[in-house]
This record gives sequence, C-alpha cells and structure tokens, in this order.
Amino acid sequence: MSRLLHFSILMGIFSALIWGCLKRDLSDYPGYLDPEHVRLFAYPGEWWEGHDVAEMPDGRYVATGVRDFAGDSMRTAIVVVSSSGDSLGVFYINDRARGVNVVSLSGDRVAVENTKKTYIVSPTDGSIEGSLEFSNFRVLDSENDALIYDSSSNSLITPWRDDGLCLHQVFLDGSDGWLACSGVEAWLVSVKRARDGYVVQGAKPGRVLLFKVNTEGEVKWVRVVDIPFADTTDAQVVEVDGFEITDDGSFLLPMDQGSLTPVLLKIDTLGNILWIKNYEHPGGGIDWLRVYTFKVVRIAPERYFLVATNAQCGHCVSVIKIDGDGNVLMAKNYFWAYFHWVWNVIRTSDGNILIVGTSAEDSTNSLFLLKLDPNGNPVW
Repeated sequence: MSRLLHFSILMGIFSALIWGCLKRDLSDYPGYLDPEHVRLFAYPGEWWEGHDVAEMPDGRYVATGVRDFAGDSMRTAIVVVSSSGDSLGVFYINDRARGVNVVSLSGDRVAVENTKKTYIVSPTDGSIEGSLEFSNFRVLDSENDALIYDSSSNSLITPWRDDGLCLHQVFLDGSDGWLACSGVEAWLVSVKRARDGYVVQGAKPGRVLLFKVNTEGEVKWVRVVDIPFADTTDAQVVEVDGFEITDDGSFLLPMDQGSLTPVLLKIDTLGNILWIKNYEHPGGGIDWLRVYTFKVVRIAPERYFLVATNAQCGHCVSVIKIDGDGNVLMAKNYFWAYFHWVWNVIRTSDGNILIVGTSAEDSTNSLFLLKLDPNGNPVW
C-alpha cells in the first residue's frame, strides 16, 4: 500500500474518532510545541497536505502539497516563505493532484511535480512558465527526493522505468537526454546527488536496490542487498523512506522491521550491511517509537537527524540526532495539534533542518513547516 493511500485511510479513521471527542489541553503534555513556532497553511474546514520543500538560492523556501484534498476545490498547492518563516504567497496549479516533488531551478524558478505533470513555476508570483509531459514510463509512485536539477546541463534527473528501474535526464525544453538503467525492477524510489554522479535507491520484496550513475549517464555499479529481517514469504516490498549518503560514502537507509519498529541500516558501496540499529526505545524524550514515515538527513560531519511520524504519541513528530555510528545524541517529540504526519525533511543552508508535513486541529488539516536547529530547538 502506498504511503499516500495509507495516510489518507488513517486520516479518515482518525477524523471520525477525534472530532466527536472532547478536546484536551495539549500544553500539559511533554513535547508540546507552541504553534507560534510552526508555520501552518490552510483555510478553515479544508484538508491541506504538505509533501515536499526546497530552498531557493536567496534563502526562501518553497513547499508543495495539496489544497482541499477531500473537496471539490482540490488543487496542487505551492507555499512560499522567507528565510525567517514569513509567508510570501500561496499559489496553485489547477490540477486535481498532489504536489509530490519540488526543486529549485536557475533564474528564480522551481520545478513542481504532481502526479500529472512537472511544471516550471515562478515562486514570486506563481506564474507557470511551462510544463513537461513525462511519458507513462515515469515513476509516479515516488514522493520526495525523486527529482534533481542539474544546472550545468539545465536538465532534470528523474527515476524512470525501462529496463528495470532507470534514471533519466530530461531537459527543461522537454527533450530527452541520457537513460541509465539498472536492469532490476524496484519501487519506492529516491535519488541523491553523489560525488561525480547520482545514487538511486529502490525497494523490492525482501531486498533493496542501490545503483550509481555518473553525470554522463553511465551506470557505474548496481547492488541488490538482502534485508535480513524482511518478510519475503508474502513478497512484502521493503519500506524504505529514502536514504542519505554518509561522510565515508556509505548509505543510511531508514525502514521499519515489522510492527512499525524503526531501524537504520548502513550499507557500503559493495552492498555490505555494515550495521543495523534499532530505535524502538531511543531514550531522551522519546520512550517508544513506532514509525509510519521515517526519514534521515545529514546535518553536519558525522551528524544526522532521523525524523519520523510516531504512532505512539498520537502521531506526533519525533526527531533523533545520531552520530556516524548510529549512537543517539538527542531524542525529542514535538506536537502542537491532534495529528501530525511528516512527509519530508531537508537540511537548510544555515545548518538547520526544515520539516514539511500535515497536521490536524479541529476540522482543519494544515500544511506545516517546522524549522529546528542542530540541537532540536525551534528556530521559528
């Protein structure tokens, strides 16, 4: 089941339960965050979602998601805020589709991908410069971290399906560049920029796929890694929420070990699993962690943040800081509403992290942006 469908089902069940209950005073609970530290975007009574966020060269942040998912006015939403978190505008693409990826382009533009097209948009006034019609071979089930802009060639690098899972270069004028294929079928894809190229991660029943492509479109290596705790009897696709490249060139892959138990794997370029860490009870401010989404982002040399949707605290936001060996340095929960869902997290140029997602309060679901410093303190 895709994370989008999983989230929608959970939200429907949650809404049916919570709106008939008496409200609690959330400020009495450990981990409560004053909503003034969170940027929320929605109209009362509507269902908004935040899916991805990118930073512009001038420090602005552009998030994409959806407005009024459950209503007739459903449109792809684009939210722009300043480096200090002030709202600079909310714009829309008139497709009944979620915005699932956003990347910064040259010339004060962003590429916003939804499940129909990829649009070139001005974050200043919301005007649409053009759109790209990807073919049916485009991997449309990928959310976040599935689109990269290459400024040297003015092209987008994106997952593709051809001979198994591939990586494809598409120029902004719509013409095709190179196509690099792994020969291995996989799903739940994410892409990271690496030294002299790109690394692609995909998921398979009981396994994960990693392969590297250089900037000329040549496949350098392909690795299929067996996950020792994966349930292959029911051909379950391993749930990987993206990955991160470490300082030594290895890869950190966050996933769940059944029953939503969070684990982090470190895998080298040869496909060897270097270690597996379990974060079910990380300590600090998190007694118990059960993850629906589980992301990893590098924040400094040998320092990483794990960011999760934690089912054990009313679907709050959980953040764990670890070192390069996976040791816990800090663990905190955050909540300001009755329901939270993390979609993605990025490191910002000022050394902080920015989390994008969805939170629910009363009958309104909001797109949220939460910025934290390297110690987990709210920035704005």
